[in-house]
Amino acid sequence: MFLMATIVGHAQIVSITAPQPNANELGLVAGLYDIEVTGASPLATNVEVFLSVDVGSTATSGVDFTALPPSVIVPLSGGSGNAQINLNILQDFIVEVDESVIWNIDVGPGYTPSILNTATVTIASDDIPSIIIIESGGGTATSEPSGQDTFEVALGAEPAGNVRLNITSTECSEGTVNPTFVDFTPLNFNSTQVVTVTGADDVVVDGPQPYNIRVQVNDANSDDGYDGLADVLVPVINEDDDVFNISIDD
Repeated sequence: MFLMATIVGHAQIVSITAPQPNANELGLVAGLYDIEVTGASPLATNVEVFLSVDVGSTATSGVDFTALPPSVIVPLSGGSGNAQINLNILQDFIVEVDESVIWNIDVGPGYTPSILNTATVTIASDDIPSIIIIESGGGTATSEPSGQDTFEVALGAEPAGNVRLNITSTECSEGTVNPTFVDFTPLNFNSTQVVTVTGADDVVVDGPQPYNIRVQVNDANSDDGYDGLADVLVPVINEDDDVFNISIDD
């Protein structure tokens, strides 16, 4: 009596699919691959299938997901069989666009990859981009001719790359800002940077005038995970220093 293992020489065809193609950092929802073998000898008990993660994958092994095995033993019965492998997700705190894991069947002894020789699982991030504003004294106010106030700005979640925020006044005749942009990196994203707002002078008796400082992601110079984030408006009041002069002639 003897046991028969893999039979080399039969037209064993191997395919791979992703029955669960959507994984998520939220709840660490795993993806799922299915590796199927058909056309094997009825006497064969298993086939070792060799696989590799495609260089076109945007997710990183050991950072975004647990490393996939370089080969999988597929048990056989009556000349066919399948094995399912989870893509286990690793949690991070980085704002990212959706990332992919492309797993390919490599050529190996005793089998031929089918046309279904690659499968993709997409990992969705659960980290939400945001802009944090901290106003001194709970609000921001300027005054004519050049009274100043400050507020601080930071990012609420770590980006995968650099992020630039443009800072502008919605009404330069009432107030201006310095600097006009700030840059953040994955290392200093939560370290606040100071923005100074200076009141602009005029000769009009117009009383306190409201305006806003707009804090806006510069999409062209920022990590894609922060693209499309809504602008933040910091409300400001510019106090007037002009008064009516009334003269009375005798």
